[in-house]
Amino acid sequence: MASGSAYYSVVTVQHRGVRLGPPYRVDGCIATSDRFSVRTMALFIGIIMCELAALTLATSMVIQRYALSTLPGEEGWLLRKIGHNGVWGIGMLVYVLGNVFYVIGLWWTPLALASALVATLLVFNTILSHEFLGSVVTTHDVQGNGLILLAVCIIAAFGPTPTANEGQYMPDELV
Repeated sequence: MASGSAYYSVVTVQHRGVRLGPPYRVDGCIATSDRFSVRTMALFIGIIMCELAALTLATSMVIQRYALSTLPGEEGWLLRKIGHNGVWGIGMLVYVLGNVFYVIGLWWTPLALASALVATLLVFNTILSHEFLGSVVTTHDVQGNGLILLAVCIIAAFGPTPTANEGQYMPDELV
């Protein structure tokens, strides 16, 4: 190549077939920092989806417990309107939605990290049941939730970080 001429290639950054940004014009090859930023962004999306799954699953459990534990005469407007079975069914639909978020999170996050993050649903469940159902939170509840959060932090810090397709290569990459 003559001096002064530049060789450029256009690269589209993808993760499992999902386009993550506009085509990038790079000098010859993709820089390591570009690959790192794509992995970081994928991991961040996975973490957000897993935490959203944990919050949604905890919410569904509180809704279902509300439907099953409320005595006649103590019902709120929602229970009077659609009944105990209807509220429980709404809780079940929210539970399914939480599992959809978890599956999406698994696509972007390693299994060990996703499982640890979804374990925080116990913390969310404690907070939501205290706020909406009036459950009493004991010292043991706080200590147990603190232990869970500590374990999640340890697993997040020292757990595996590659995604599921890390060891898979396209045929043209093997040449």
